[in-house]
Amino acid sequence: MDSPSAQIPPASLWFRLKLNQLLPELIVVFIGVFAAFVLSAYQAEQQKEQQRIEIVRAVRVDLATYVANGSEPKQGFVHYFTEINRSNQLQLKKQRLERLPGVIFGDYWHLEGVNMMLASGRLNDIDLALYRSLARFNTLHQNFLRMIEGYNQYQLQYLMPHLVQQPFFQADGSLAPGYESIAMYPEQLQRFSEVTVQIAQELLGEIDKKYPELKPPARSKTPAE
Repeated sequence: MDSPSAQIPPASLWFRLKLNQLLPELIVVFIGVFAAFVLSAYQAEQQKEQQRIEIVRAVRVDLATYVANGSEPKQGFVHYFTEINRSNQLQLKKQRLERLPGVIFGDYWHLEGVNMMLASGRLNDIDLALYRSLARFNTLHQNFLRMIEGYNQYQLQYLMPHLVQQPFFQADGSLAPGYESIAMYPEQLQRFSEVTVQIAQELLGEIDKKYPELKPPARSKTPAE
């Protein structure tokens, strides 16, 4: 009886021998290609993560600036809107408007960076919970800006032209119909300024928890000489 090897056609036997010789090389090539693919994917993900970190860093700077601009005791915008409301409340008690804040404008309560990045979709790839928090905060902040613009228009259209006549109060001292917003606008502006600064501060804490590497180092206290 012929042996099994003797039954294999010469061409098939040559192919098997050749395959056995090439197989180690093929495995090495496959491992090399696979390793290159894994490395490329890893590098791409690392680059994407670095881009996310830089975007969050820019958001953090914007929020930190907003908090600093709002909470400064004498020059911050929380103090500014609080003073507007305080002055307005005193005039309501006197039942006479003698002084209006006039057209309110300023750039230190704006958040152009966060607003633009949300609108452009640049924040779509960051942490989902952080994205949702920023989106809610941005909506609240936009309402704050619209409230400022609304008060500006209200003053120009309904208050300033009638300061001499003073038609704002009824005989019993209450605000006349159509002038109820005299009390509403300053109160809401103060509240918006306080709440947005508070939420911005909470967002900073959320960012520092998720991205501790972005938190600025604590200032070292110099011993008194």
